Amino acid sequence: MKTKLFFLIAAFFLISLNSNGQFDGKKYEIKMTAMDPIHIEFRDTRYVLHTPDQLILIKGVYELKGDTIFLNDVSGVMACPSDKKGTYLFKYENKEMKLTLIEDQCPARASISENKWKEIEKKKP
Repeated sequence: MKTKLFFLIAAFFLISLNSNGQFDGKKYEIKMTAMDPIHIEFRDTRYVLHTPDQLILIKGVYELKGDTIFLNDVSGVMACPSDKKGTYLFKYENKEMKLTLIEDQCPARASISENKWKEIEKKKP
């Protein structure tokens, strides 16, 4: 019984690592018709939405559970109120991230999330 429990916990941990690997340390870009490109970077359990010239639009925290991501803005000129959390399904393939709305009481975040985000290669120092 203990062996089965151990393998179940290990499998859950590996699945969690795979999901976190799709976000942690990654940077994505979306091009909007009315705006310059917007970048989003994920590190640990935080995200930052900013312009290419590093103007911070939103800082927030995220949590992953399987293929679901929970977003909660903390600060920034475009931040949603902290009590308005967003829940999305995420899919990552071909260096693109797609967020599918499950529930979000913040229309601005939901509208930005509708498109595919292309992964940006990090510049080497």
